[in-house]
Amino acid sequence: MFGAADRFSRIFRTFPATVINFRLGGLPITPQGFSDVGGEIQAGHIRLLRSRSLPPNVGAEYRWRQDTLVVCDDMSQVLNTVSGRSLVVHEGVHAMIDRNRAVATTTLTAEAAAYLAQIIYRLRSGDRLRPWIEANRTEPDGAIYYEALQLIDRFGLLTGSAAMQWADSEALRAAINRHPRYRDVSGADLHGADGVR
Repeated sequence: MFGAADRFSRIFRTFPATVINFRLGGLPITPQGFSDVGGEIQAGHIRLLRSRSLPPNVGAEYRWRQDTLVVCDDMSQVLNTVSGRSLVVHEGVHAMIDRNRAVATTTLTAEAAAYLAQIIYRLRSGDRLRPWIEANRTEPDGAIYYEALQLIDRFGLLTGSAAMQWADSEALRAAINRHPRYRDVSGADLHGADGVR
């Protein structure tokens, strides 16, 4: 897509994606996993697609059945801001799950891992996100960020790696499930992961 593969691949292969490292239950989210996703983008195995039809406030979306990272039409909004790049990292977690054929991963667990990675990326980039999270913790987006931040701080995910049990993310998964975008998702719904071809 207009030579953008290198720029998107670089997001996954440079700091701060290179320090995001945790395990949520049996799901590993690692620097190597992000690097592999970047390699798949660069090789064209994960395609890039610009779209004007993404839902409001959604800058990117990974479609596992098509091995496609869909980004909003205004790519500068995605590539040139920390918040935009963090959305790409969020979707990179979904791509990692697909690529690694993590077929037992539920949608809510995948989203929990993706939000954790997204917020770690923003905080490690120097984004002053904490005051916003505190001020908006009763709003749907803010509640997700707040619960993710509790896990990030509790397990020291800004300065190292950690293995969390699936039960540790219960409050985060509940906050995600309360969000209008995820309200219809059952706790048993699977993410989908058929590999990248």
